[in-house]
Amino acid sequence: MARGRILVVDDTGFNRMVIDRCLTSAGYKVIQASEGYTALQLLKSQPFDLVITDLKMAGLSGLELLIKTRAGGSESSPCPPFVLCTAIQEKDTIQTAILNGFSEILIKPVDRDKLLNLVQKHVGSSLETQCLREPEPDAAGEARTLQNLAAKIGASQEAVRNAVIEEFLGWAPAFEITSLEELHQKLREVLGEDKEEANKGVSDASPPPETS
Repeated sequence: MARGRILVVDDTGFNRMVIDRCLTSAGYKVIQASEGYTALQLLKSQPFDLVITDLKMAGLSGLELLIKTRAGGSESSPCPPFVLCTAIQEKDTIQTAILNGFSEILIKPVDRDKLLNLVQKHVGSSLETQCLREPEPDAAGEARTLQNLAAKIGASQEAVRNAVIEEFLGWAPAFEITSLEELHQKLREVLGEDKEEANKGVSDASPPPETS
């Protein structure tokens, strides 16, 4: 069973997913929140051992979340340690965060070892030995996946790879996809395959020009 409950707050789904996978693979229980007000309600309704939050978010910032959580804390329900996870490295921002009660600062992109060491420091490791490691990437397997996906949607492997890197991972609803068919459809839209097929269909259906 997980020995630590961690709240991860970030308005970018990909960032939450990266931290979630890292921590759950090490045995921690992770709850996600996509914005500050949801996180505040979670903190009021259930206990957490640690909060990892982004700084700039719509509605309620990470700093405001910390201040409101500390104000609502009590001896029986104290405010958990807060970790600021941000890409901002300005000295003034870091100092302000520390002065307002953040226990640690974690700079994006998140380094796995730094994250796990930081969490272990405040929560404790949920494993008796070293943390579980992600398996090394299977280059051949990834190539086969790209090849199969490209064949499925009728596009080149290079086009599919670029679409995923440049477009798909930055598309927030991607994390709501529940089937491969939805994935294929989204990639067709990104690559413009549907539009090309529609245009081809219109062209094929058009009557031949009249001759005099």
